Amino acid sequence: MIGSLTARIFAIFWLTLALVLMLVLMLPKLDSRQMTELLDSEQRQGLMIEQHVEAELANDPPNDLMWWR
Repeated sequence: MIGSLTARIFAIFWLTLALVLMLVLMLPKLDSRQMTELLDSEQRQGLMIEQHVEAELANDPPNDLMWWR
């Protein structure tokens, strides 16, 4: 088969590299999570949370060292 140690190391290296490359290229296809559209109610809820957080942050001074209050 492969006689020299250098050739074996070379072959193992390239086969391992090819295996890792195939795995990396297939990973997005193996992801079981599917993107779905947000419902209108969920989008409105997100906008309400965004507005609430922005209002809370607007009340705090920008250089407040006691941010946990």
